[in-house]
Amino acid sequence: MLVLLPVFLLILTLIALLALIRFKQATGLVWLISVTAAILTWVVILVQQFIQPAPFSLTDWYLGEGATTSLIFRLDQNSWPYAFGLVSLILAVMMTDASRFEFQADLEGWVGSLVVTIGGLLAVLAETPLALILAWTIIDVFEMIIVLRTVERQEQKQQAVIAFSARLAGILMVVWAVLESRGRGQGLTLASFPPEVGIFLLIAAGLRLGVVPLHLPYTEEPRLRRGLGTAIRLVGPASSLVLLSRLPPTVAPPVLAPYFLIFTSLAAVYGSVRWLAEKDELVARPYWIIALAGLAIGSAVRGRPIAALAWGTALLFAGGAIFLFSARNRLLRVFFILCWIGLSGLPFTPAASGWQGLVVMPFNLLDIVNILAHSLLLLGFLRHVLSPGSASGEMEGWAKVVYGLGLGVFIVSYWLVGVFGWQGSVTPGNWWASTISVVLCLVGGIGVWLLNQRSRRTMETDEGWFAMFVRKVSAIIGQVLNLNWLYLLAVFFFRILQRLVNFVTLILEGEGGILWALVLLVLIISFLLSEGAP
Repeated sequence: MLVLLPVFLLILTLIALLALIRFKQATGLVWLISVTAAILTWVVILVQQFIQPAPFSLTDWYLGEGATTSLIFRLDQNSWPYAFGLVSLILAVMMTDASRFEFQADLEGWVGSLVVTIGGLLAVLAETPLALILAWTIIDVFEMIIVLRTVERQEQKQQAVIAFSARLAGILMVVWAVLESRGRGQGLTLASFPPEVGIFLLIAAGLRLGVVPLHLPYTEEPRLRRGLGTAIRLVGPASSLVLLSRLPPTVAPPVLAPYFLIFTSLAAVYGSVRWLAEKDELVARPYWIIALAGLAIGSAVRGRPIAALAWGTALLFAGGAIFLFSARNRLLRVFFILCWIGLSGLPFTPAASGWQGLVVMPFNLLDIVNILAHSLLLLGFLRHVLSPGSASGEMEGWAKVVYGLGLGVFIVSYWLVGVFGWQGSVTPGNWWASTISVVLCLVGGIGVWLLNQRSRRTMETDEGWFAMFVRKVSAIIGQVLNLNWLYLLAVFFFRILQRLVNFVTLILEGEGGILWALVLLVLIISFLLSEGAP
């Protein structure tokens, strides 16, 4: 039961928050209680890494036809980095809201962030498919409700439905994997799935992350609040990426593995280029997720689940930090260098073990593509950190301190995961590959900056040629990858079926309806007799 203690603490926080809002208590009191509870949860899950609790299971869940399964939740080296990251994220969301506390108290945002975080914790702790499916369903349903309540345009609502459909397809792939595993007489835990079934779990993660096949459910990022938007955009990927660390080493058949690697490398390059080119880091959120998810899934395909874990935690921590970085000053930008170094994968940094899944001997073209994608990610991270934001001078003194502490604790938590997260996390990695990536980032950044300065003088625009060119080209690619064409195709076939049903209904309800019914009955009987004839 202790393994679920962080979940229970967040549920109690949610209940207390709803009660305080219901009785219209002072907003400051609501915020103080929420932050205190989040700090307590953060300490509890940090201690659990060193005193790991026993798994918690609910047995004898009936599946039909005499089959039963269990809901098992376990905290291990595969789940703890993500669980600690999710708790650190909700703590950072509430603490950094101090920068917006004077203008708008985001009480509904805190409730929504707590709900999706609770679902995310259940997902990363799940050891059985049923537990994972239930947790994914909680996350997906609440995320769709939040988005549909927030957006107003019909196109954005349509995109929310498409995103939900893609994730639902991922859940169905897990169900398929369960049926295949059960047919082979294997156990119903994620760790006991045979390698032949692991490919279904890989596709499930790829569908939910937008990598396999590469697609962009959101062509326009919904204008959610920074804290709530960051929570719901990162909890879902984290709950899907944890699946990669539980896959068998041989997750894809040798015949299909090269095609999966091409898909993941394409996703990483496309996402990293768009991440670099977008003016706003919030608009670029989907591309950050796709790029790092591509690196993580590619590592899993190459049989390096620990490398997938390293890139998954980088997605959660480095992404969460930059997305919450609204009020900016020089001191905080210097502090973000720590986060950039952790993302670089240089020796003995949190992402160092991730290079084992990006560069595998013998060296080939895909390895070069992965190094390039990572270098562009680093360059984009620097660009967004150095871009102007809202000034922190408008905040009160206590708000500045709390805001800085929120970001600082989150970045320090990333380094704690890099040191204590999993066995072999402190490693030199492929030092030469990480060095090449960092050098390319710095040299490329200087070169692009010089060219942009020249183009601004000649074109009389605030944007450089690189960003303008990339956005125009990638906008065309995005129209192909957003799956709107699939939605329109489904609507087309649905309308054809609807017209057919209406036509048959009109005929049967007309004056000759009884006669037509008899004709149809004779045709059905004739068909059945002809099928049964020798």
